[in-house]
Amino acid sequence: MKYVLGLTIKETGYTPKIEESLRLDFLMLINTERDYVRTGDDAIFYIVVMNMNVGVKVGNLLKTYEDKAMPRIELLIPDEYDIKKNLKLIPGDVRNLGGKFVLEHGGQKITKADMVKFSRAVGRSCLLRNIKRRENNVKELKEKYLQPPGLDWDYFGVAE
Repeated sequence: MKYVLGLTIKETGYTPKIEESLRLDFLMLINTERDYVRTGDDAIFYIVVMNMNVGVKVGNLLKTYEDKAMPRIELLIPDEYDIKKNLKLIPGDVRNLGGKFVLEHGGQKITKADMVKFSRAVGRSCLLRNIKRRENNVKELKEKYLQPPGLDWDYFGVAE
């Protein structure tokens, strides 16, 4: 059986605290992959990052762990469609400046909770669109108890 898992890194900045958290997440990914391999199953992990800066840092972490039997990971960055589709979740607007998306809040306060909710929705939109396009016969399982423990998965599916 093949498992398809998706995770959104909701942070838009990159600090040493976030880097340490990501290191722990990658160790959990490795352990999750090993659990699937032990049972004769296969898994692919889709990771959404909210901007290119975080994407580069995550890519560097992937290189760090590639010696440790790192699972198959597809790194995704949301596009304008994903962002505009979920813009109603925050009090603001988005502009595209040559491939760089800039959030303009128009004087309204955008809280961290607003941004987490927005990032989760944008990430899920990006995951659904890309998984549908890249994977065959995947059925999403929304029951949390079926998902591997340790990470807050945004997508969990099984391909038959």
